[in-house]
Amino acid sequence: EPASAKENVLAERLTPEAIEPAERKIEVSKEDEEVIISTLDRMHQGEGVSDKDRKARVDQAYAGLTDESIKAFGQYNKDVEDLKQKLYFDSLMNIHTRQWAIDNDYFAQEKDGERYFPADRLQAEIDIDNFKNVNDTYGHRVGDEVLNVLGDILNTEMEGVAEVVRFGGEEIVIFPLKNVDKNDIIKRLDTAREFFNESIFADGNLTVSFSAGVGNTYKETDSALYTVKESGDKG
Repeated sequence: EPASAKENVLAERLTPEAIEPAERKIEVSKEDEEVIISTLDRMHQGEGVSDKDRKARVDQAYAGLTDESIKAFGQYNKDVEDLKQKLYFDSLMNIHTRQWAIDNDYFAQEKDGERYFPADRLQAEIDIDNFKNVNDTYGHRVGDEVLNVLGDILNTEMEGVAEVVRFGGEEIVIFPLKNVDKNDIIKRLDTAREFFNESIFADGNLTVSFSAGVGNTYKETDSALYTVKESGDKG
C-alpha cells in the first residue's frame, strides 16, 4: 500500500542521519517513549485497517510526535546501529563476525539446536599454522598483528567475489558469492597465501603461513583442511 505524504515525511525525520550529532544526547521520557512506540506500531502494523482509519492513526501519531521524541528516536537508532556494527564486524581483522554469518544465513544451526556451523554451500576454510606458538612465543600483540594483516590480505583478494567471516580464533571461512566458481577461489587463496607468507612480523624475526581447504559442505571443507595440515603442503 503506498505510503501517505505524512508517513514519508515522518519516516525521513525518524532517520539517524536527519538528526544533528550535537542534538543526539537526549533523555527519553516515558511519555516520549510511548509516543515513539505507538507511532511505529501505527506506521508498520496497519494491515487490515481501512485507508480512512489508517490515515487517522497516522495523523494522530504525527501530531503527537514532538521534536524531543524524534531526537530520542534518532539516538536510539544510532545506538542500535552501533551495537550491530560491534556484533557484525570484527575490528581486529576487518571482516565479518560469526554472528553476522548466522543472521545472514551463512551459518546453519545443528540438529541439537545449540551450535552453528557454516551452511552447506561452496566455501573455503583457513587456519593459521601454529598460531598458538606465535602467541606463546611473541605475545598477543604480535598475534593480533598477524590476524590484522591476514584480514587485510583476504579483504583485498576476495573483494567483490566472496564474504570473509571470522569463525573463531584464527579460523576464517570464505563464502563465494553466486556465479563465483571453486577454481577462482582457489587461485585467489593461492595469491593470498603468497602475500601472507612474504609478510614479516616481530621485527623481522617471524613469518607465518596458513592452510586452506575448499569444499561444497562444511564437513567436506573441514576434512580437506585437515588433510592439508597433516600433509604439510599448506593446501
